Amino acid sequence: MPRSVAPPPLSLTTRALCGGWLAALLLASVGFAACDAEFKLQADAASSGGAGGTVSPPEGGAAGQGGSCGEPCPDDVPSCVDEECVSCRDHSDCDGFCDGERGCVECLDDAHCPASRPICEAGACGGCRNGDDCERFADDLPYCNEASGACVECLPTIPNVCGHGRLCHVERQECVDIDGGTALTCEACVSDAHCLEGHRCVHSGLSGESKYVCLPEAKPACSLAPFVNATQRMDAESGLLVSVCALNTTTCTGFLQFSRAVPGCSEQEDLAAGAEADAACGHPGIDDDARCVPFEDGARCTYTCEHPSDCPCGASCEDGLCSVVADPDSCP
Repeated sequence: MPRSVAPPPLSLTTRALCGGWLAALLLASVGFAACDAEFKLQADAASSGGAGGTVSPPEGGAAGQGGSCGEPCPDDVPSCVDEECVSCRDHSDCDGFCDGERGCVECLDDAHCPASRPICEAGACGGCRNGDDCERFADDLPYCNEASGACVECLPTIPNVCGHGRLCHVERQECVDIDGGTALTCEACVSDAHCLEGHRCVHSGLSGESKYVCLPEAKPACSLAPFVNATQRMDAESGLLVSVCALNTTTCTGFLQFSRAVPGCSEQEDLAAGAEADAACGHPGIDDDARCVPFEDGARCTYTCEHPSDCPCGASCEDGLCSVVADPDSCP
């Protein structure tokens, strides 16, 4: 067989070229591996959504912040309009009305307000200032009660405002079917015109039906028994203090029940109840305003006295009580 011949050895130059080429290949493979690892890290970060705060929100804040209504609006401004939390979108969101600034208000104009508060100011109903404010209620409530701010049917300070056979009720400010000059001394009244001539309708200091009563005017003294206590009371119409003649030891209720039988003080059997029978006489809730005493075969109401002038005309003051039996001949 022919003998093989070995290849000639590489020269130094050839060896150097081959070594450089191999080194370049090695460096390239390392670089590609590094790039692949970096790409993989970025891909993993992107797929995880930036966990741990590595991804910043868009400029301008997260959704729902800064008035963009991305989150539920608070209770006081529950509606979202044009990316802003507001009180209302329309009138259906309010008990009253939705104004131009998307706020809930009681009124937008006077037409939305009742006669008791007829003027709309800054979204709220308020009281009248004069009769002009009540013009739209002119058919029924043409007058302005400046004290209460309500439009009313009448004012007691206007003479004959309700016409013949009617009076203006001082508390309700409405016309009632009552003739003038018919309320007697100490009886309940609705206006000065309701009382007898020479009397004023004044506050009694009590409540209920006896809140306002007719009392004689002090001209200037008070000498007609039993209205001998010169005092000042608030006039029902003007609200000013006026001088009148009042009772000294009882209320008008006790005076009007004098010498009369009332439930709880009419029969002899009632007297056995003692304090309970006394409480049946006089104004309810006022201690010792009147007393229940024997009278013939039954019982009647009277009241305490300090002097004969404290008792009704013709009655005497005996043992601190006005006598139930009066002598009309002794009256002036």
